[in-house]
Amino acid sequence: MGSLNVDLDALESLSKTLHDLAGKAGAEKIGPAAGPFINANAGIAAQAPDAVLTSVQAAADVCHNLIEGDLVPAIQTRLKTTGDVMADLAKTYRGKDDSNADSLISAYKNSVGDWSAQEQV
Repeated sequence: MGSLNVDLDALESLSKTLHDLAGKAGAEKIGPAAGPFINANAGIAAQAPDAVLTSVQAAADVCHNLIEGDLVPAIQTRLKTTGDVMADLAKTYRGKDDSNADSLISAYKNSVGDWSAQEQV
């Protein structure tokens, strides 16, 4: 077995790992990160809406909206898409000789794009 096929086995295995991670990322739920929801001035037993500190509710909303609403779905999509690319390339290049390695690398880079951080403007 050529080294390209060994690499394809690893690529196929990694694609499954990325698909698993995408599923796990999508299942994550972010709870309130700012501390207890009880306003000490309202008393521990208070269940009224003012028992929750406004700042705690705002922090929980930010956590939910930004992390669960934007970040987690973006991560999930990126992991799934990259896993799909890996699986497709492993299938496409299976059985080809080692001289196709550069073509495989180029196809991978073209498919998944640039992973570097974007500069803030």
